[in-house]
Amino acid sequence: MTGMSVIDLAFLLAETDDSPKHVAGLQIFRKPIGMEADFLDRLYQHWLSSAVDPPFSQIPDFHLGSFPGWRDAPCVTLSDHLHRHDLPKPGTRSSLMALVGRLHSVRMSPEAPLWECHLIDGLSNNRFAVFFKIHHAYGDGHSIRHWLTRPLSKRRRRWPVQAYWQSHHGESQGSAVLASTRRGLDLALEQISPVPGILQMGVRQGLKWLGVGRNGMVPPFSAPRTPLNTRLGPDREIALLRFPMETLIRIGKHNGCTLNDVILAICDQALTRYLARYGGLPQQPLVAQVPVSLREDSQNWQGNRVTLALVQLAGPDADPRQRLRAIHDASEDAKREVHGISQASMNGYISLVAGGVLAAEALGFGASVPPLGNVLISNVRGEQDIQYMANARLLEAYPISTLMPSLALNITVHSYAGTLFAGLVCDPCVLRKLPALARYTRQAYRELQGMAA
Repeated sequence: MTGMSVIDLAFLLAETDDSPKHVAGLQIFRKPIGMEADFLDRLYQHWLSSAVDPPFSQIPDFHLGSFPGWRDAPCVTLSDHLHRHDLPKPGTRSSLMALVGRLHSVRMSPEAPLWECHLIDGLSNNRFAVFFKIHHAYGDGHSIRHWLTRPLSKRRRRWPVQAYWQSHHGESQGSAVLASTRRGLDLALEQISPVPGILQMGVRQGLKWLGVGRNGMVPPFSAPRTPLNTRLGPDREIALLRFPMETLIRIGKHNGCTLNDVILAICDQALTRYLARYGGLPQQPLVAQVPVSLREDSQNWQGNRVTLALVQLAGPDADPRQRLRAIHDASEDAKREVHGISQASMNGYISLVAGGVLAAEALGFGASVPPLGNVLISNVRGEQDIQYMANARLLEAYPISTLMPSLALNITVHSYAGTLFAGLVCDPCVLRKLPALARYTRQAYRELQGMAA
């Protein structure tokens, strides 16, 4: 049995029909010249006969008497995981988004490996899309980015095309073997063993929550409550945005800030305008939950290896330059605190905090707990060279993430080939005007662009 971390387990236990906990990637390709008619049919038939490697062949194991982990599924029927769709003509982007929103709303059955791959044909201009979703318990954003690049290469090539669920040829199995021999209890103890560091962090954050202590990461449960912090329903709506990386980097350099600072400032400005327009803008700054990767082992991609920084954004009256500077300072404070204790202690502390939030959601009173944050904003670095699936060129690559407890908005960005692709996911019954938020996001980008011109 392969071990399961506390965070992995929390994602499984907190899942309900109203709050599925899978994440996904949406890739849009252009069909090869001369193969427009049958490329997707050939790909579908080829992948139906492919092998399935771990973790895609594994299911959760809650065997009585041992800590939960992963075990091999009795069988994996690829037709249950691989699906074909045809968009109605003329294959518009809005029809693609409507389909992806429906697919992203559906919880997967725990009786089989928790992943699906959807091949979507019929996009205009000889394009097709792949929507691949997998439960968050299997891995974090960097794991999923790795798996989504498996069928891709820097050069056009012929068949066969490797599937997302197949290991690379020559990919080391040593760490996978090691992981399978370690029990989940060992992994859990490994995460919570640095008790002194966890207690130190907890005391420090508790004092700051009471108004005592130096600057640093925002203490948990101190974010202002907004209309976005409420109990969620099962529906999901998607918005896709893209921005040139060169411009974003230039904005950061012009203001002495990082790319992450610029992304946070754009999102903060857009959310401030949205809440001011549609109600619920607090007087105090919003708080962003920002995942920070702790992954060091590049051979074992299974499981979540992240911690969470809580970053205070700018106040509602800040202009673009003030907003960017305030976020930069707050981010630097958060980084110093995150790196001020061991990774194990920080991960254990966040596991306890996030696990408590997930447990509250699972028990049905998540909306009564003070908000941990007002929005989750994640940045996953991708390939900077143009990629191909066989002869099909990858044009766009969007991350489509999950919603956290009592948090109706997730913004995840992914860089590819000189462009930053942003996937906005919301509960449309809570955040009712996602196109307006997308419009405000573009507006905030243009304001910072003009400031750095």
